[in-house]
Amino acid sequence: MLESIEIKPYSLVLFIFSLLEGGGVLEEVNSVYCHVDMDAFFVSAELRNRPDLVGRPVVVGGGAGGRLGVVASASYEARKFGVKSGMPIFKARSLCPSLIVLHPRHGEYSKLSKKVVEVIKTVSPDVYPLSIDEALIDLKGVIKIWKSPMRAAHEIVTRVRDKLNLPCSAGISRFPKIAKFCAKIAKPNGIVWAVSGYENSFLEGYSVDTVPYFGEATRKFFYSNGIFKIGDLIEKMPVFWIKYLLSEPVFHKFPKSISSEITLSRNTSDRGKVWTVLKGLCQKVGTEMREYNFAAREIAVKVRYSDFRDFSANFTKQHIVFDDEIIEKARILFKKADILPFDIRLVGVRLSDFVPFSLSVVDREAMRKKKRLFDAVDCLRKKYGLHSI
Repeated sequence: MLESIEIKPYSLVLFIFSLLEGGGVLEEVNSVYCHVDMDAFFVSAELRNRPDLVGRPVVVGGGAGGRLGVVASASYEARKFGVKSGMPIFKARSLCPSLIVLHPRHGEYSKLSKKVVEVIKTVSPDVYPLSIDEALIDLKGVIKIWKSPMRAAHEIVTRVRDKLNLPCSAGISRFPKIAKFCAKIAKPNGIVWAVSGYENSFLEGYSVDTVPYFGEATRKFFYSNGIFKIGDLIEKMPVFWIKYLLSEPVFHKFPKSISSEITLSRNTSDRGKVWTVLKGLCQKVGTEMREYNFAAREIAVKVRYSDFRDFSANFTKQHIVFDDEIIEKARILFKKADILPFDIRLVGVRLSDFVPFSLSVVDREAMRKKKRLFDAVDCLRKKYGLHSI
């Protein structure tokens, strides 16, 4: 039933506004998208197993060991106190003394994210994951089934909630970027539909600060030209606005890079300890890369010292696939990047410039055996965890 999800009232007011200006270019656009954004995803994932914390100010975040770290996700109860993502934990606690801090479990969130996509696909098969907690759904192919975009969006939000016990919000528009904007203002647990032809009238009163994909430099440019509201932008730069509406997000089916870094539980001068951590990160990124059947042509290692200075080193023109190869290169790069006699705070490794994996002509049989070995290793790690072998 529709009343189980809040339909934000201002989305319905659109019907009384004037038609969108912009000529036949926009009038010919007959697509329809739904942008789904999970509500406080990390916190919501933790509350599935901690119902006693529902309704209380909760954040997911914190550093390793004794480090306080930063907020990764905040419940809406915590946000009422001014707590937000990226805020240091100590500051969040000063704003909300009753704050409950839960440590993140990123592996679990990744698994849940994949389950969310599978649930969404029961409504429409055309799903494009944008991040761990956002996805864009093309509804054009299923609109006859669901009769209206609102009904389809409601089905998505309801099914994610009922099957996974996770709240989310949805935005609907014929333009992907406006659908994302609608999902943002629909939060929490709401649906907003920018009805076709009424987008300008709906958006004109919002600040340009709220528009997705506008960076700091773009906003400063707008301010210098007296543009503070979306209505100002539509009036003064109509061509820019139309181009923005018509542009679509770039979808990357495969990652451009795979990286992992960790802040140590405490700063240390023990390079042997740091190397042990880095070696584990090499195994992690290697396992993830092989899921895509990739080989990396570039590898980089990063070191951050106690004074927060970063140094890195990289190799290009490589063909790296297996853990022993990654670890061998990372060992050399670690020595190159570690140039100061200071305590180390953070270490990380990145693989990039991917190409499809193929058996080399030389030693093809040896490569085949090695691949079978790591296929078995990756299978065990997937089932029992990274540190199982």
